[in-house]
Amino acid sequence: MRSNTRVRLTVLCVLGILIAVPAASQNDEASAPLSAIEWLTPLPGQTVLTEPLETPTTNNAPVPSVDVAPLGRSKIRSVGLIDAETLLYAPDFWSGFDPAALVPGPAAPLPEVGRIRARMLMTRAPSDDATLVGRLRTLVALGNLEAAFAMVQSLATEDATYFDIAKDISLLSSRDQAVCRNWADARHLDPDPGLRVLCLSQIGRWDAAATVFVIHDTLGDFDTRDADLLAMHLEPELAESEPAPEFQATEITPLRFRLLESAGFARGTQDLPLGFAFAQLRESAGWKPRLDAAERLLLAGSIPPNQMLGLYTENRPSASGGVWERVRTVQRLRRGFLDGTLTMADVTAAWIAADAAGLAGPIAKMFEDRWSVDAIDGAPGPAFIRFALLAGQGKLVDDGGLIWENAPVGDIPQDLRTAVRDGLSHQPTRQATATDMATVLNHTYRAEEGDLTALTRAMRLLVETGRRHVAERVAIEYMVLTAGILDE
Repeated sequence: MRSNTRVRLTVLCVLGILIAVPAASQNDEASAPLSAIEWLTPLPGQTVLTEPLETPTTNNAPVPSVDVAPLGRSKIRSVGLIDAETLLYAPDFWSGFDPAALVPGPAAPLPEVGRIRARMLMTRAPSDDATLVGRLRTLVALGNLEAAFAMVQSLATEDATYFDIAKDISLLSSRDQAVCRNWADARHLDPDPGLRVLCLSQIGRWDAAATVFVIHDTLGDFDTRDADLLAMHLEPELAESEPAPEFQATEITPLRFRLLESAGFARGTQDLPLGFAFAQLRESAGWKPRLDAAERLLLAGSIPPNQMLGLYTENRPSASGGVWERVRTVQRLRRGFLDGTLTMADVTAAWIAADAAGLAGPIAKMFEDRWSVDAIDGAPGPAFIRFALLAGQGKLVDDGGLIWENAPVGDIPQDLRTAVRDGLSHQPTRQATATDMATVLNHTYRAEEGDLTALTRAMRLLVETGRRHVAERVAIEYMVLTAGILDE
């Protein structure tokens, strides 16, 4: 087996020929220096100065006015997908917000908590650059690349403040070919020559990509493994005879992930951050890898339940256990709801499969309006009622109890009743700010660990900011999923 050095040597020889041939054909310019780096070539009409210019002087030139601003001042921008007013948030939602409070939180929160988190990050209201970058990075960390890309599109991505995050979003969402047209020559934005090689090749400038690769590889600017990947990208035949460069999961970057894919060494994403899972939703990845990736994103609230339903019902399961059992039981639910043949056995099997993966809430939402008593032959059992409650059909009463179909539900412990009752015993007093919503999220994260005081505080803040319906959904999901009030 050839060493990595010989792999690069091979491609250097091949690419050297590509570079040398055009240069050799320019006999009439043999005496001119070779501009191997294309961006150093003078543009048409430019004149190369050989003598210093004389500097004219004057004693009465007008002094232009100069705008003065403090260095490092952040711009204020309104970027997002949903107006603050639409969500009944304060118009100055992001005012005074500390970007350090933007943490992704758990990968699988209560479903309503995931929706609170997503709505907050996508809220359009004036915010400074640090907050906006933090929002975009948090969306990427949660795998919500569709929202992140839609937001970054409205920015000037040639701004170095946003270039790095825009680069990662584009590489992970397979949009690098389009954006590379703007980035190929933007050397001031990113010092990574590997990105330039990829971008130049993506827009069809293979000779320029080869030039950049040869120069930087000769200078030793590449990690050995990155050099091999780039060589395979530029000369695909190398990938047919050479093994894939090895990286630990913690070493995988969006660029390396994209180059591995380009070389035919696409890897799974189960051990990678959520942002990489989005990259595996493409049809070319295969049904099983897409199911695995989509379930991770569904747990985080980064894709809607209906998208997952479409994936679950795309084909017939070819095996049993794990994700295949969820595919099979969801397909039975869908068929039973559509043709009126739903049985409690189907519902119970679906609950067991869904709850084992923490997906009961999202799967309940897939059939949001169908969990009614007449949807099933006979009396609905505990699994059916749990799904119905998670789909939003339950209602809290003032003493902290829970009803469904006008009847009390579940054996709710008194301390949980008290926590819910105290959380609801307030009135709206103001509109929510980002600081309020970040505080709600932190309280709910602690509540999911069993802290009932934190649950009360989260509900109280939601009620005080005019979001009682959200507080009720958080409480019901807590009762069903965390407290297990209907567990058999």
